[in-house]
Amino acid sequence: MSYVNIKEVLGFEELFPNEYPLSIREYLKGGTKNKMLDIASYFLGSKSFNSKFNDNKKVLEIIFGNKNNEFSRDVYLKIAQSGSNKIIINRYSSLMLFEYFFQLEIEENVEHINPDFEINLFKAYLVINSEFNKKNKMAISSVLGLDSELKAPMMLFCMTYPVADKTNFEIIPIWITEFIKAIYFFQFLENNTKTKIILREFLNNFDCLNWQIYLKKYLPLTLPATDYKNDLVNDIVVEKNEDYISNINFINKLTIQNNDELINSDFLTLRSKPIYEIEPGKYRIIFNLFVVEKIYKGLYFMIKNLNEEYLKNNGINLKSIIGLKFSEQILLSRALENIYIKAAKVLTGKELDGKIPGAIDYYLRHGNNILLFESKDFLITAEKKLSFDYKIYEKEFEKILYFTTKDNGKEKPKAILQLINFIRKLYKKEFLEDNDLIISKVKIFPIVVIHDRQFDVPGFNFLLNYWFQEELEILQEEGFKIKNVNKLIVVNIDSLLYNQVGLRNKIHLHELLVLYTKFISQQHISKFMSEREKNHKEMDKLIPFSTFVNNYFRKNKFLSVPPIVKSFLPVLFSDKDVE
Repeated sequence: MSYVNIKEVLGFEELFPNEYPLSIREYLKGGTKNKMLDIASYFLGSKSFNSKFNDNKKVLEIIFGNKNNEFSRDVYLKIAQSGSNKIIINRYSSLMLFEYFFQLEIEENVEHINPDFEINLFKAYLVINSEFNKKNKMAISSVLGLDSELKAPMMLFCMTYPVADKTNFEIIPIWITEFIKAIYFFQFLENNTKTKIILREFLNNFDCLNWQIYLKKYLPLTLPATDYKNDLVNDIVVEKNEDYISNINFINKLTIQNNDELINSDFLTLRSKPIYEIEPGKYRIIFNLFVVEKIYKGLYFMIKNLNEEYLKNNGINLKSIIGLKFSEQILLSRALENIYIKAAKVLTGKELDGKIPGAIDYYLRHGNNILLFESKDFLITAEKKLSFDYKIYEKEFEKILYFTTKDNGKEKPKAILQLINFIRKLYKKEFLEDNDLIISKVKIFPIVVIHDRQFDVPGFNFLLNYWFQEELEILQEEGFKIKNVNKLIVVNIDSLLYNQVGLRNKIHLHELLVLYTKFISQQHISKFMSEREKNHKEMDKLIPFSTFVNNYFRKNKFLSVPPIVKSFLPVLFSDKDVE
């Protein structure tokens, strides 16, 4: 089984090499707006795995009616004769198509779509695919000057990072972790003096007395999106009861409107408003993932926008408060407390701060295993994310995760150097907070905790560990024996939250880190493999830790619903609602 499966997409010029493409707007003339939105939503309803949209023959059968059978057959023969393994439908192009459709001013009294429009729609989609392919070529060219060890991993990273969060996901784990984080987040806002006013403004905007009522109203909208068994569109029909008007007003605040300006930088508008109205009382989910991610991720941005809009004079640095007091001191701390209930020594960043300059965010020793955590809740701008350019990524990640250079020329350590500096203190026996520590007998696990799925991309861990290993060699040159230091591992907070029961009762996190390290280090290549199989095996060594954990837990049947989900769902819903 290959863990990394890159699907290339078919471009316009590959199927119509002698034809000059028109603009997308020209191609989309001749169809009704509602029909076209239906088509785009249908494409976006594809499953992440084993979707029928991965079969080009089925895709052509879906797009073309009987009147275009000959055209469809010719296209399929061209694809087959080329020996191409490329796909037509992909999420990036489908999201772009929806945005194009939504912004078009189209005559709505057309009863039937002209058969020529089917061909034009197909060509429009291929034009979008070609634009995407051009960006992938930029990714390839951006890594040409890199060291041979970095070139292939970073090429894969640059080609996948801009779109991986929208194309490679499992909806149920995301729903569960979004739900857990939303509960913690609301509790944090409620109990923090500086954020109470923001929470009140947010709840007033949605006409909810408390956050429990907000979740009770919003979560049912996400349940259709959790159907991962079929390729389908998901509609929301508002029941006509005594709460009808209230429910309509609530959902309309999350619905994209005709006068909304679409910010297509990483589809920010569609993320913000992932639903559109079909008819009064009936709505359609644009993209299942965006609806589910709005449980927490979208919630954070709504709160952030309110902070900027309503509190211009008294606003707080919400990003700083969330990154430290919530992401690190609540999410990370509670996740680790739930996993390591019998740790020999635990010291939070708050406890270490002031005692040790440049202290790490969390220190945990379980027996002779020391886990060192640096928590980094960050994003890069949508424009930079969509650049497909290694040089831009390197610059952004370096200043956030490695080091920055001050005006005086001195380096300010970030996550990687903070971990290295702390390991140096351990070796020099300058860490006095753990009296039982015998450095010669321990295994050290340096960990960077991320708080967003977009960094769960093949190659990201490779880059950070590449930098870490360079610094580790300096420690070795200083005379320290570094053989007991594990590779640096990037761990998504979602993996800790979602798998907390198994990590507590079945296998410890540090044991899983050892297995992951062996997996990404071992030689998977056999002389009997084809070149394609060899390439896949090499790519497998670049998988993120979250992918490895989910596959390992699924294989060993370690998955179990976290207790907080079991305890809160009955409070918010009846058993019938949950089902």
